[in-house]
Order: sequence, then C-alpha cells, then structure tokens
Amino acid sequence: MSKLSAEDRAQLLNNVAKTTRLLKRGASIPAYRMRARALSTLGRHKEALADFTKIIELAPSADAYKDRADLYAALKRDRQAAADYTRAIELKPDVYWYNVRGNFYLERGRYAKALADYVKAVEISPSHIIARCPKSFEATLDEHRLRGYTREIEREPSAWNFEQRGNFYLERGQYVKALADFQRSVELDPNYNFDELPEDLEEPVNAHRIIGYTKRIEDAQPDVNYRRRGNVYFAMGNYAQAIADYSVMIDRYPYDYESLEKRAKTYLKLKRYDAAIRDFKRLIERSGDTDCYFDLGGAYLETQRYKEAAQCFGEVIKREPQFATAYYNRGSAYFYSGQYAAARADFDEYLRLEPDDCDGYDMRGKCYRALGDASRAQTDFARSGISGRRLF
Repeated sequence: MSKLSAEDRAQLLNNVAKTTRLLKRGASIPAYRMRARALSTLGRHKEALADFTKIIELAPSADAYKDRADLYAALKRDRQAAADYTRAIELKPDVYWYNVRGNFYLERGRYAKALADYVKAVEISPSHIIARCPKSFEATLDEHRLRGYTREIEREPSAWNFEQRGNFYLERGQYVKALADFQRSVELDPNYNFDELPEDLEEPVNAHRIIGYTKRIEDAQPDVNYRRRGNVYFAMGNYAQAIADYSVMIDRYPYDYESLEKRAKTYLKLKRYDAAIRDFKRLIERSGDTDCYFDLGGAYLETQRYKEAAQCFGEVIKREPQFATAYYNRGSAYFYSGQYAAARADFDEYLRLEPDDCDGYDMRGKCYRALGDASRAQTDFARSGISGRRLF
C-alpha cells in the first residue's frame, strides 16, 4: 500500500468518524461499507474485516463477499479469500464473478483453477474478453468460446448469433467458416446489417442476401422485399436485375417514390439517360426534390441537352446558393452551348466556393480563351496544373 498523505489520512479518519456516528443511530449497509473501506485503506484491517462481515450478516450478496475476499487476498489469507469469492459465485454465477476468482487464482500461480474459471466465463458468454489471459490459455478458451457460440446458435438460430460466431472465425483467420456464418445471417434476415464486414466478403454475402429476399418474395411476404432485393442487386452492380425489381414495385405502387428514385439512379449507371430523364421528371412532378433536379440536370448534360441542363442546375442554385457543384455543372452547360460569359460567371462563383479546385481553373481558363482574354486564360491554366493547354 502506498503511503498516505496527511490530507488523505485526515479525510479517511473523518469518514470513519462520520460513519461511526451514523451507525450509532442504526445499522446501515452503505455506512458499514464506507467505514470498512476507509479502515482498510488506513491499514486497520481487523476492524475493516469486522465491518465487511457485518454487511454479510445483514444482507449477504456477491458484492459483499467480494469486498471481504479482496481484503483477505490483500492480507494473503488465501483460503478465506477463495472461500468468499466462491460464495460470491454461488450467489451470482455470472461471467464477472468467475473472471474475478480466475484473476485471484492467476495471481497466486494456481493456473489450473484460473483456467477453469476463465473457461466457465466464456462458456457463459463466448464474447467475453479475459483481460489478463496468459497466452498458454488461449487455445483452450477458444475451444470453449466456439462451443458457446455454437450452443447459442442451436438454442436460437438468429442472424445475430451467426454473426457472433462468424466474427470469432474471422478474428482467427478462418475466412471460409466466417463467410458461411455471415451468409447464413443474411439468409435468415436479409435486412441484417453487420457492424463491420471485410470488403472482400461483401459480394458473396450479398449473394445470400438475395437468397433471403427471394425466399420472402416466394413466401408472399410484403412487396417491399422487391425494392430491398433491388438495392442489393444495385450494390452488387447487377443493374438490370435491380431495375427489374424496382419496376415491379413501381408497377404495383405507382407512387412509390423510393423505388422510382432508385430506378432513375440505376438508369444513370447504365447510361440509359432517356429512361433516367423520364423517371426524374416523374419524381419532380411528385416532390420537386432538389436532388432530383440535380440528377436530371446531370442526365441532360450527358445527352448534350445543355439548355435543359442549365435550367435544372439553375433551379438547384436558386434553392441552395452555396451548392458549388451546381455552379460547375451549369457553367459547363453554358460553356458547351457557347455561352462563354455566362459560363465564366458560374466558374467565378464555383471557385469562390472551391478555391483550390484544379478543374474549376481549367474550365474558367477555357472560358477566358473563348472570350479572347489570353492573359487570364494563361493564369488560370497555370493554376490548374494541367499542362499542354493552347491559348488559341
């Protein structure tokens, strides 16, 4: 025990005096506990033990036995300490108490008993981390962790339980077994989201997420599973299948905004711009959402319908004047339609919002070049860092 400062000692003595006065008025477990801990810190162990014993007499609990066991352990009275830790476990046989007694045995070099307690802890809760676990215990504990995870799956084959065992396998480099458990998770619950999934496992897991949604669709569960399956197809890059599922939803529910938006964005991925434009127009008719104007403008820009693109991005700018990319895109529409002064003004605004963007300087340089201002064009081309630009 470290030496107490005079101030700390005075505080502890004050606590002892105060709790003694309280106890004269009647028994109080909090008062006994406070006094016992103060007495223990002061080195008055016999008195502290008497108080801890009194607490156990008044209200025996796992915490009370642990307090007395900790003091016995500090005094090297190991037999009494072990007995009290055991009594705590009998009253509350959970992970924490097995871990506590295991730590006690480990400190005393009683490794077989320590391992037995740690094994019991991970059997109760396989995910429990033994903070002070010797390396020599790891293989045995892993064996029992795996049994615990498997037992939980047998008791309740839920997506979460399969994920837990999958994580166990993953942490130990057993990727095939981990993948099998993650796939089983999403077959049981295709909506299930993992806390963390390695990128290289996402595609094979999503393939089984598809299986889960398909099963729900075949079982005539809610139609929303078509959209959800479409989202997985989209994530996997299977855009044709995604469109097919979104279209089922839209045919059945013409006002399903989310499916219509997803289908429009999928058409963009496939460069089917005319189809995307039709869907974005329908979305704007229903909601007038700013993002839809932005995406519609992008589709018009890709199809060289610059007037319509400029109108869409203008609507976005009217609603969100600080939306830098909208200025860049409208400036591009103006530029490619030969409206160089209007384009330059938009790139001025874009660069005010994004002063370090090389592409912005390059496009404004092109505007200056088209307007016959070689000096400013040269300055912007230099700032863009793009070499080989001719001034005229």
